[in-house]
Amino acid sequence: MATQKQAITPSITESSSPSDHGSLKSREGTDVKHAIDLAPPPLSPLATQENQRMEAVLGDAILRFIGIRKGTKKDEYDLDAVATQPSIWDSENVEEYKKAYIHPKWENWSAFDPSARWTWREEKAVRRKVDWKIMTWVCIMFFALNIDRGNIKNAVSDNMLDDLNLSKNDYNLGQTIARVGFLVAELPSQLISKRIGPDRWIPIQICIFSIISAMQFFLKGRASFLVTRYLIATFQGGFIPDTILYLSYFYTGKSLPIRLAWFWLFSALADIGVSFAAVGLLSMRGFRGYAGWQWLFLIEGAFTFLIGVASFFLMPQSPAKTKSWWKPKGYFTEKEEKIIVNSVIRDDPHKGGMFNRQGLSVKQIWESVKDYDMWPLYALGLLFGLPKYPVDQYLTLSFRSLGFTVVETNLLTIPSTIGYCLSMLIITAVSELVNNRSIVSMAEDAWLLPCFVALIALPDPIGPWAYFAIATVLLSFPYTHPIQVAWTSRNAGTVQNRTVSASLYNMWVQVSGMIGANIYQSEDSPRYFKANKGLLVICVWMCVIQYPSTYFYYKWRNNSKAKKWDALTPEEQDHYRTNTADVGNKRDFIMKLYTQVLVLLGLLCCAVAATADQSNLANGLDFVYPYPVKNYQFTSQRKKLTMSYMDVAPKGTPKGSIVLFHGKNFCGATWIATIKVLVEDGYRVVVPDQVGFCKSTKPSEYQFTLDSLATNTNALLHNIGIINATIMGHSMGGMLAGRYALMFPEETYRLVMVNPLGLENWFALGVPYQTPDVSYLAELNTTYTSIRKYQQATYYSGTWDDSYDIWVYMLLSIYKGPLGDKFAWNMATTTDMVFTQPIIYELPSLKMESLLVIGDKDNTAIGKAWAPDAVKPLLGHYEALGKQVSAQIPGCTLVEFPDLGHSPQIQDPDSFHAALLNWLP
Repeated sequence: MATQKQAITPSITESSSPSDHGSLKSREGTDVKHAIDLAPPPLSPLATQENQRMEAVLGDAILRFIGIRKGTKKDEYDLDAVATQPSIWDSENVEEYKKAYIHPKWENWSAFDPSARWTWREEKAVRRKVDWKIMTWVCIMFFALNIDRGNIKNAVSDNMLDDLNLSKNDYNLGQTIARVGFLVAELPSQLISKRIGPDRWIPIQICIFSIISAMQFFLKGRASFLVTRYLIATFQGGFIPDTILYLSYFYTGKSLPIRLAWFWLFSALADIGVSFAAVGLLSMRGFRGYAGWQWLFLIEGAFTFLIGVASFFLMPQSPAKTKSWWKPKGYFTEKEEKIIVNSVIRDDPHKGGMFNRQGLSVKQIWESVKDYDMWPLYALGLLFGLPKYPVDQYLTLSFRSLGFTVVETNLLTIPSTIGYCLSMLIITAVSELVNNRSIVSMAEDAWLLPCFVALIALPDPIGPWAYFAIATVLLSFPYTHPIQVAWTSRNAGTVQNRTVSASLYNMWVQVSGMIGANIYQSEDSPRYFKANKGLLVICVWMCVIQYPSTYFYYKWRNNSKAKKWDALTPEEQDHYRTNTADVGNKRDFIMKLYTQVLVLLGLLCCAVAATADQSNLANGLDFVYPYPVKNYQFTSQRKKLTMSYMDVAPKGTPKGSIVLFHGKNFCGATWIATIKVLVEDGYRVVVPDQVGFCKSTKPSEYQFTLDSLATNTNALLHNIGIINATIMGHSMGGMLAGRYALMFPEETYRLVMVNPLGLENWFALGVPYQTPDVSYLAELNTTYTSIRKYQQATYYSGTWDDSYDIWVYMLLSIYKGPLGDKFAWNMATTTDMVFTQPIIYELPSLKMESLLVIGDKDNTAIGKAWAPDAVKPLLGHYEALGKQVSAQIPGCTLVEFPDLGHSPQIQDPDSFHAALLNWLP
């Protein structure tokens, strides 16, 4: 008979704020996307990888091109697999959602098809086509804008101020007035664009400001200088938000940031091109009696005017409306139109809420203006870039005052522009690869900070080349504006809010420019010590206060939203989606904080010493483990396999070895708290990831059996010199631990099983057999919500703490990673293994001392999801199973936790470890 220990009742601290802030989808892209969990399975399969992973290829390519990432790029995708992302359009209530989300006059109705499916190969081809036909020309238009906006810096290097009898303060005033014009025109321009369409308004803008820019050829003095500065900026105002709104018709929220990096890259290329052109154009001084700067304005204005005219013919109205009398076949085939339209509307259903010839009412504008959830981003727009403006604006004047010639001055501006281009691409690529915006955006001010320290600290007078070096490094900063613009667009929620918020964000950026244009004053020249000290304070403020505050604000908002959402029943959630009057990010239950990486920082801090051997991307899990990861190479079933494992040395007097087996929905890293406790107590701890899981190989074809997994593990232990050890497993790992002890009794010192599976025969209880093919389809639809919902109900007895989120993201990162398809199949086949190989009948044969740890509120039962209703109540009663099974095992000690679920070692680690150490010798 089993020896019964008194059940231990742990003290549980519940969190009242479940966290969903790390999610990357819009709430209609998280919970609405998860609506497929409530509806019947779709007739056609959906993608097994998130679009984010495919988009990260662009960032990966950038890092490889500039040499930061080494090695050969492996093909991580089955290009012929389905790429269609899950969304609300897969729900059985699709017709109701159409009425709720799509405007009757939406220009893309003809291509909208919720049943449409396409492959990664098709999506990749279409995306490149959009990049070439749409994005390239948008960049050229932006190139034109920046030529006419930025050539003033080249003009002043040719003594323009002296020719017009202007002072530096007049120059500052002209720059400020230009910012005012840009600012004043932002919102009106957006409203015009929304009313007549950006495909009409943007070409009109380019033509008008090009003409005015060319007319600067005739400048005579201060008044004409100030007027033309204002008019050029007024007709350029709104161009950027107009363009971003236009691009949002063609790209998903995940696709946009890296494209915006290329967008601003063309701005930098304009600076380089203008600098080179200026060398030649400014040398025309004296030709026909005119100054070089006059020819510069005239010729460059004529060039940008031609771009404006061409834009009338090269900007289609929308993805589904690209045909015209001059291009009767359009840009895209019918299938390509469907891919573009449906990928965009699946990513954000709100994008169909207005049509692109629909204006905004005063009420709609006011509703968008008072959207307080956008205000933190506007505050970032005001301050994040302010420190760079004075140095950039005065760069050519500073070079001339230090003795450089006109030609030298213009050529010396090029290195910083090249550095700026590279760093902008890198920071945007990093942002996409780590899926983070809030903290990555801090990089710009963090870069500027030491440069201002140098400008303040260097002795006076500063040498010309010393100033050139500092200014070049400073202006090579990683420009995070594209990241924040995309962030604003994503958080807007609706077309109307996106229209207004894009303008408001850019208006605050223009206010920042106005302030920056007046920071350097004549009385503070030539070193501008007072101004630079103030700019240094702003950099510190942004890094220490403002960016962290923005992060914590959205984290708080998301926790609040998630708590409300999770309190709703599935029926209430569905009713809310269809009938709520809430719109935009007030309808969403999640703001786009892009902070998945931050959730992992706690674990990362424990792993600083181990990061050199952690990536293991070949096996599909880029997740930092708490201790160094090693790899064991072996052959099984005619396949070369890798089993990853942690081998942690004991502290103090050695007591022996303990091997920890993870569960089916877990990884070795899940044992982090237990490893620490056991190591401190003197045990050597080995934690393998089983084949098919986590950092180990995920074979596409492998016959999973408990015997094969036990044999693999035994070979690993022999390889590292362990012949006898205590074996401890949880969930499926507990089941495997039992089989291991039966197969290798002489090498198993003691056995610990924590809420093991296989304590009942589900098939014998009436659960029908389900093939791996059916299970695989269900695995493909795994989402954040589906994982959390299951874990909360089963693992944590209905409770939830923010600390559990890390294990949800760990599992989700494999499902949505490059090997997500293989992992889904491995999960399906191991489900078959667990279902067909119960160990209940074999446990009485155990010979060694054993400990059975049971969280009584566990209700895990493989097959419960598809079991008949009459059978479901019979399954997963661990409060009874623990007692029944322990009574059958000779020398078994039972420890019960009446208030805990399937994972007592996570839910209440202190009580669990106290019981464990009390039993261990």
